[in-house]
Amino acid sequence: MGKTLALALFVALVLGSLPVAAGEKEPINRPIFKKGSFVVDPIFRVQTWGGWVGDDALLDNGDAMEEPGFRLRRARLGVQGTILPEVSYRIELDVVDADKGTGSLYQAFVGFQAASWLYVRSGVQRFPFMKSQLMSSAYLPHLDRPMGAYAMSPENSLGLMVLVADPGNRIGLALGAFNGFRRADSFYQGYTGGGKTLGNRYDGLAYAGRLEVVPLGDMGRGIADPFWSRNFIVALGGGAFFNDGGSINTLAWTADLHAKFRGAHLFAELTQDSISPENDPSVAGANPAKISRRSASVSVGYVPLRNLLGVAARAELNDDNLDQDNEGDQLVYTGTLTWYAHGETLKFQAEYSHREEMHGLALDNDSALAGMQLVF
Repeated sequence: MGKTLALALFVALVLGSLPVAAGEKEPINRPIFKKGSFVVDPIFRVQTWGGWVGDDALLDNGDAMEEPGFRLRRARLGVQGTILPEVSYRIELDVVDADKGTGSLYQAFVGFQAASWLYVRSGVQRFPFMKSQLMSSAYLPHLDRPMGAYAMSPENSLGLMVLVADPGNRIGLALGAFNGFRRADSFYQGYTGGGKTLGNRYDGLAYAGRLEVVPLGDMGRGIADPFWSRNFIVALGGGAFFNDGGSINTLAWTADLHAKFRGAHLFAELTQDSISPENDPSVAGANPAKISRRSASVSVGYVPLRNLLGVAARAELNDDNLDQDNEGDQLVYTGTLTWYAHGETLKFQAEYSHREEMHGLALDNDSALAGMQLVF
């Protein structure tokens, strides 16, 4: 523990000693091509991590790395824009995620603005369920999403989604049907399947819906408030999905609260599901019995130096089986220091995370990491 704490303090001091410049940063000149209604807007992101993890750290168990060293977490390239005023598109590749079995394709969809209040999107896109999974990882006050977001929510999926919003964009509803998926072997590996280029071969269909209410104004893109909202703003959301999978059926619900005010933020999320095996599963290894699971997280933070330096803390509770007391009942505490070198475009973070198994065997799986992000 002493070695971990020493390294965490070291990376924090390194970030704190880096040269900074007060005030607003010059905006990034994005190389956007426009010709009439045809727009090509490039997408680029690199996220790298480095640091120390405990001897029992495993990627399959949700840990950031398995050995001390370095990791390229994300490297993405793509384009987005419009073809016609009412027709939009996005194609994005994640060149370091091929190990998921779906190649490097991350998003690929076409959208149609059918009316001012109605938008339809078809293709590989974000699954409308947990807000912490829907938010881009580029705009987080921590190095990554809560571990429970990967465990409890599917990521990008292939399907059709309808989005409805009131004229003031204060209420939004998303409804979608997607290719189904199945549980991975490990709780923290989340879901697999969701056939893309070869279509749906084994996993049935999944149906999802999410409602969000933003009564006091736009919440912005991220969880933190680096640009200091002048007024108190809040969002309430929730969603549910049913997955008629090839090996299991899943019924899940989620609820979240998000608030910002003058550099401070609060984000809380609770998710629970119930999974049960098919009577005649099309995929071997189906769960032998009905299982209910739960994940909860709370993140609080403050940016004392506007658009420059932020601190955040997150507490997380995960339970991979509500009927059992074992190592799957875990508390995770994370503290993060963020230097906004150029807003969210270029930022550096130092983070310490402590995992505590509430029952059974205690594992050496704490981590002390530092990370860099460049995104536009």
